[in-house]
Amino acid sequence: LKKHRYGAAIESFSIAVEINPTYIEAYKHRSQAYYKRGYEQQAAIDFKKAAALEQKNEPSTTVETDDWQTKSAPSWQCQHTLRGHTGTVSTLAMSRDGTLLVSGSFDKTLKVWHVKTGRLLKTLTGHYQKIYCTALSWDGKLIASGSADKRIKIWEVRTGKLLYSLGGLFSGHTDSVTGVAFSQDGHSLVSTSLDKTVRLWQLLSGKELVVCKKSSEPILLLSMSWNGCVFVYGGQDSLLRIRQVKTGKLIKSIKKERGSLLSIAIDGQGTSMATSRSKQITLSNFTNQETYRLEGYNDVVNSLAFNADGQRLVSGGQDGTVRLWNLSTQENTKTLVEHQSSVYAVVYSPIDNLIASGSADKTIKIWKEL
Repeated sequence: LKKHRYGAAIESFSIAVEINPTYIEAYKHRSQAYYKRGYEQQAAIDFKKAAALEQKNEPSTTVETDDWQTKSAPSWQCQHTLRGHTGTVSTLAMSRDGTLLVSGSFDKTLKVWHVKTGRLLKTLTGHYQKIYCTALSWDGKLIASGSADKRIKIWEVRTGKLLYSLGGLFSGHTDSVTGVAFSQDGHSLVSTSLDKTVRLWQLLSGKELVVCKKSSEPILLLSMSWNGCVFVYGGQDSLLRIRQVKTGKLIKSIKKERGSLLSIAIDGQGTSMATSRSKQITLSNFTNQETYRLEGYNDVVNSLAFNADGQRLVSGGQDGTVRLWNLSTQENTKTLVEHQSSVYAVVYSPIDNLIASGSADKTIKIWKEL
């Protein structure tokens, strides 16, 4: 803090208060570091925490406040910081009951976490290159993961056992797997790849059911609707494509703006879509083609996710922030700032106001609205 290395100071004091949640001086110093970096709301949270601890120890103590220290605290707070990955956390998936979180990393591992306690339950190893995508089956029993090693692996959640791999020398994807998603009935899986193809797999046999017509450019992203009826994918070409999950049939192609797609999400009803390119988030309605933009980022937007009713959106940015958006007012309602590097994955709990974010700082944070 004295050397003006405020990011490092925030990280150090965050570790300190995890070890000792009543460490008053750590809250005070982290409050100063937040304020110096311009994060006034987080500074206010820490100052109030320190003040509350002092009052608990010495009820008669009066704590002086500056103007920035009296600002109201946001309702979202970090409940857990999950550590264990040794590389960028690139992908997250949460179970439909909101109890389990799966993280994938450039360190080639998957980890399964208990959301409420933040406890690490299992570490899954088997990929030999960076993991780009992961998904949980609707019944929470299976995990799918895709990697730069061109393979899709299916794991059993209960035991952490690798059940089988999809693809091989003469079948499957021929380049990095960029997206995986289970069908609602759990019988099939959708995958996308830099090899420009979309594939539908039968999970019981491990066979390819459908290979969709090649795109003109690599496919970077895949998103499944919350109701499991449709999926959308896109990449560097000029189109977003929406297909049926059961058959792979093309429903609609949407011409997008120029520029590589960085993130995509579909709402719970499968009627609206959020996409990001560079610093811009665009919301689109499939029915009437109405679009609008969410403004506020000064850096690249890497990840997006809707909440269950489609009224909120969470985004993760290159600037290390996690932002909450009210879609009815199109306003950025909260900005969460505890990550120390770019945020590459965000996921919204299906059952309550809780989100998880994964970052290049190698941590995952669980945030809850209080």
